[in-house]
Amino acid sequence: MPNGPAPTESEGKRSTSNTVLSAPDVPTLAAAPRSQAPRRKQYYLRYHLSYLFLGFLAICVAGYVLSQAATNITDQFVISDVLFGVIILAIATTLPKNSSLL
Repeated sequence: MPNGPAPTESEGKRSTSNTVLSAPDVPTLAAAPRSQAPRRKQYYLRYHLSYLFLGFLAICVAGYVLSQAATNITDQFVISDVLFGVIILAIATTLPKNSSLL
């Protein structure tokens, strides 16, 4: 036999009401005025196109410098350009796997 009185029907059920409790000192998103929101600076299309062009130019220059450096390395070690390309490709594809193990 259990000790104490048996729970009544109302005590055994949980409340299913959807009341929202709010604290007066907790700020909400709606409390801030809309005029105080930070605005991003608007740029013209010319600004974005110039950055795009400079990015393409940087990629082209870097590719040229890398190809000249690779040619100089293959000439110094007297190996084929294809063999050097395969070696660099093998190293470049293996490095991410090995670096994740560290």
